[in-house]
Amino acid sequence: MSTSIKPFVIRAFDPQAQSSFHVNQDHMEQLGTFTEISNPNKDNVIVTMLTKLSSMTAALFNTGAQVGTFHPPVNLLGTTSPAADCLELSMIDLKIVTSASSASDLRAYRTAIRKALKGWAEKSRVPGARGFRLNAIKTPKFGVDKYSAQREVVIKTHVILGSTLFYNQNRAAIGFGSNSALVLADLQNLQAELQSTLHHMYVRLEYDHSQIGSGTL
Repeated sequence: MSTSIKPFVIRAFDPQAQSSFHVNQDHMEQLGTFTEISNPNKDNVIVTMLTKLSSMTAALFNTGAQVGTFHPPVNLLGTTSPAADCLELSMIDLKIVTSASSASDLRAYRTAIRKALKGWAEKSRVPGARGFRLNAIKTPKFGVDKYSAQREVVIKTHVILGSTLFYNQNRAAIGFGSNSALVLADLQNLQAELQSTLHHMYVRLEYDHSQIGSGTL
C-alpha cells in the first residue's frame, strides 16, 4: 500500500442559511453555501473544522435555534445554550476488506467507493435523525493490508465528522448537534452502501470510532 501523503477534503456549509432543505437537495454540493477545502495535514484539518463548528454553533444559537445533544425521532430535544458537544469531532478509521486478488481488481470501483464515502460522511440518513454535517475525508488508499496474514486487499481511509444540522419530515431545520447513540446505525448505513457498491467484492467493514470504539460490520 502506498505511503505517499493523502490529502483530506473538508466539506462544509453555512447552517444559518439553511432554515429548510428542498427535496432535490440530497447532496451537500446542492446547498447554496457549500464549500470544499483540501489539506494534507490532519492537525490543520482539525483546527479548521473546530473553528468552523465554533462559528456555526454561535451563529445558530444567536438565531434562537436549538443547539445541543439530540435524540430521535424528529421532535428533537435541545439545550438552551451552546453545548460543548457541538464542538466535538468524531474521528473514524475505516478499513473496507474486499475479496479482490489485487488493488487493480478494484480499479473499476474507485469512483463509486469515493462517492459512497462522501455521501455517507456528508449526511446522517438515520430514520428520525436526518441532516447534513461538517465532514472531512482522507483520500482512500487501495492496496494489500501489510498487517493481514491473508494479504487481504483493502480500502483504508480516515473520516472526521462534525455536528449535524437535523431536519424534520417537512425538511425544516430543527436543531444543530450530535448524539453518540446514532453512531452504530450510521455505520450500518455505510455498510449497506458499500455492499451495494462492491457487490461480491465486499467482505466486511472494520471501524475504530472515537465515540464507540472499534468493531466489525
